[in-house]
Amino acid sequence: VPAGYISNFNIPHLVIGPGARVNLFDAVNNGNRGGPGGNTEALYVGTLEFLDGAGLVNLNGHHLYYSNLVGNPAQIIDNGGGSGKGFTPTWTCAGGAWTTTGCWNGLPPGTLFPDNGDFTACDVILPNNGTYTLMVDSSAPGVELTSLSIDTNVTLRLLSSDFSPGLLLNSGTLQVASDELVLSQSIVNDGMIEFDLDTAPESVSLLRSLQITGTGTIRFPDIASSAPQHALVAPNGGTLTLGSGQFVHGGPGRIGGGSSLTTNVIVNGEVRADTPGKILEFSDETSANELVVTNNGIIAATGGGTLAFDDIADVVNLGTISCDSTSTILITSTTTTLGGTLAIDGRLECDSALTLSGAVGSGSGTLFTTGALTCTGASMVGFGILDHNTSAISVSGGSTLIIEQAWTHTLSSESAFDFALGSTLMVTGGTAAGPGDYEDFASIEIAGHDEGDVAGGYTNNFDLPHLVIGPGARVNLFDAVDNGNRGGPGGNGEALYVNTLEFADGAGLLNLNGHHLYYGSLVGSPTQIIDNGGGSGKGFSPTWTCGTGTWSTTGCWSGLAPGDLFPQRTDFT
Repeated sequence: VPAGYISNFNIPHLVIGPGARVNLFDAVNNGNRGGPGGNTEALYVGTLEFLDGAGLVNLNGHHLYYSNLVGNPAQIIDNGGGSGKGFTPTWTCAGGAWTTTGCWNGLPPGTLFPDNGDFTACDVILPNNGTYTLMVDSSAPGVELTSLSIDTNVTLRLLSSDFSPGLLLNSGTLQVASDELVLSQSIVNDGMIEFDLDTAPESVSLLRSLQITGTGTIRFPDIASSAPQHALVAPNGGTLTLGSGQFVHGGPGRIGGGSSLTTNVIVNGEVRADTPGKILEFSDETSANELVVTNNGIIAATGGGTLAFDDIADVVNLGTISCDSTSTILITSTTTTLGGTLAIDGRLECDSALTLSGAVGSGSGTLFTTGALTCTGASMVGFGILDHNTSAISVSGGSTLIIEQAWTHTLSSESAFDFALGSTLMVTGGTAAGPGDYEDFASIEIAGHDEGDVAGGYTNNFDLPHLVIGPGARVNLFDAVDNGNRGGPGGNGEALYVNTLEFADGAGLLNLNGHHLYYGSLVGSPTQIIDNGGGSGKGFSPTWTCGTGTWSTTGCWSGLAPGDLFPQRTDFT
């Protein structure tokens, strides 16, 4: 049909040279098998030309369509014995080596084991003949196949040089050991692809953009190395897509790519760092910041593992990024914009500019930032502790930043502190504390210059447009950090200026803790604002009273915080 000749891998002019003899073959599935004209892929040619009468084209079981022929139709033959013939070698033994003589049925003539030599197409099957392990060792270097099907209970262990399975259908275990698994086509992984315990570099490398689909696992085992030695590598300038059913986990290990061109890793499934004390990281092949990670699924750290984004171009989160109370998400040298859901019960640490745009979610862990922090796009995201440094913080676009336990920062420049009109700081912690259990209250750092209750104090003075004390929340003000504004006309300590102070219910309390609070309007009762200096934000001045001794000597300090035996900053005391 005419449509077959348009945008269909068609060739306008195919010339068979003098005396040339040519096979058609379909060793690679280019995504077009199973058409209405035949099960295999086909060739469409505008003009097929034989330069003399000795040339031959062998269809080799495939379909050729042409509009114009220069030559004799008898020069087009069909014999399936050419080098393009597809063979289906099947393993018949109970384990052994890939090169074991007599263990393959259906080999190409003259071969001892499956390989795509001379463009022979080998579609290899490793059937479930009971539980067995098949090894590809140094006796079979550089094996290349058209396709490979690994059944359940079968382990294929790669101990040789490059192994390229073609179209991989894996329901068993494929173990990368002292080898490189080279993927040239999208694969279906319903089993396990894993690295072994060797500390030598090993990789699964992609030759082009492709997808790993199925419902299987890719595992980076715990090895005797703190540095990632095993890697899943996307092609430079290409894209690796991890399908929705893929579970990549473990550590140490690396998911990488990109040396000179923008390279993408798209996570539609789950990537989880879950080896205690080890790192599973996303990183470039160089320091050129070329790798972009897009998460549509789950990226997580659990069980004491660390999930790192190390010096890459960007992290785009449209799914969920999470960590449990024992684990860390680490973002280094990567300017990052996170949307989606954040559920941080451990630690999220970022040393570069971090933007939360349209992000939602909450957790009881710590957000630790040494770069600028921006919260925009109506984000509503919460952390147990927000520990910010001297870089800028900006909350805008109707966003709400939620703090459960404590908020501290070391900003000294008012211009770097910007809570825009319409933004909110909400504090939700201390709900289990009794009215007088000030040490168990949540805490927020205050940094404003105490100008007294004057209009000028509410502008460019670490002021908040809207502070919400959450349902039942109990909160201390504290001035643990000198932000450069102590000693104002209204008081020696730093102060807090709030346009609207809102208590979400009648059970909430805000303890001034000896500091000054100024607000424009109040939603709630003035009796919910108390002043008791025993809160965790209280500044104490312990004084040593003994002769020589140890720091922890009992009874040698006066002016300690309640419950302390020696001076120590705990709970922001």
